Amino acid sequence: MNIVSTRCNPFSDFGGMEKWSYALANALSNQDVVLFITGEGIFSIKNRKKTVVKKFKTSNTIHAICKVGFHTYKTIKANQINTLHLFGHVGIPSLYLQNNLISKSSFYGLGYECVFNKDKGILKKIKNTVHRFLMRITLLKINRLYTLEKGQVDKIASYFKLDKAKIGTLENFIDNRNIKQIPNFKEGRKKVVLSIGRDCAAKRRDKLIRDWIAYYKNENDFELVIISQNLKANLLKKIKGVNNIKYLSNISDKELNKIRSESSFDVSYSNQSTPLLTSLESISYGCIPIISKNNDTGFFNDKNSITLQDLSNISIERLNKVFENAHSIIKDRTISSFEQKVLNEL
Repeated sequence: MNIVSTRCNPFSDFGGMEKWSYALANALSNQDVVLFITGEGIFSIKNRKKTVVKKFKTSNTIHAICKVGFHTYKTIKANQINTLHLFGHVGIPSLYLQNNLISKSSFYGLGYECVFNKDKGILKKIKNTVHRFLMRITLLKINRLYTLEKGQVDKIASYFKLDKAKIGTLENFIDNRNIKQIPNFKEGRKKVVLSIGRDCAAKRRDKLIRDWIAYYKNENDFELVIISQNLKANLLKKIKGVNNIKYLSNISDKELNKIRSESSFDVSYSNQSTPLLTSLESISYGCIPIISKNNDTGFFNDKNSITLQDLSNISIERLNKVFENAHSIIKDRTISSFEQKVLNEL
């Protein structure tokens, strides 16, 4: 039996950790039973078929970390476990108190934002310091950890003083088997821009909203659609009264993908150095990527993305070329290739 533990809500929220943890659980379920312990309950998965073991709710990140950590500990105590797969800080009690019961453990840091982000402001500095500390004590007991790109390996090894052989790479993927070959946007159409994913500091959604208001407030030819389960109260207040910003929550994956297939652009202001899973998936549905011009990422550039300010006067010829270049990113990042690599690695 394998355990995949994550503090996120993979069945009701949108974002990389949600997609990643569920995709990993599904891949592992082809070999053995997986107990998938999440912020919304415990699920048993075998050959991709999911059954509910126990449902519960978590109210915030700290509550989710504590509750998932407790249930992970309790589950290991009651079952014989082959491998433990951890997203975030949910495995510390088990790694330190039950290490002799775990054959192998893996940690998935994904963006490692707390390591790479520059600390701005006292609260942010405190938060990232806590994140780094919790990650450090987790990695002291873990057998293997994973990043999203090879370029992060040296930095992670140096920062946490780890042997590079202990660090593996699993790239972001897309879970769309009908990849769109041409962009959705046509000249004369309203420019509908999607911002998808869980709200957190690394996504820089506050900066996105400020820029949108500065460039396109209440302009009928432009619309920003924010899709998230946890948009902060101050951001909800900020978009109130802006006629061309729409906020959607509590929608299904099917509804989300329909929205993607009918929209023209996907915007990310994230400062992660990897292509976000939500951005890759939007490209696969025909959306052209928009990236912040002040983004720290080295992945997207002016050949395969545009900036928000470009949106007002960019030619259809350049948009088509940008989409063509962006499309070349995703052709080898299929869910099946990801699952095969997972099984080969593990």
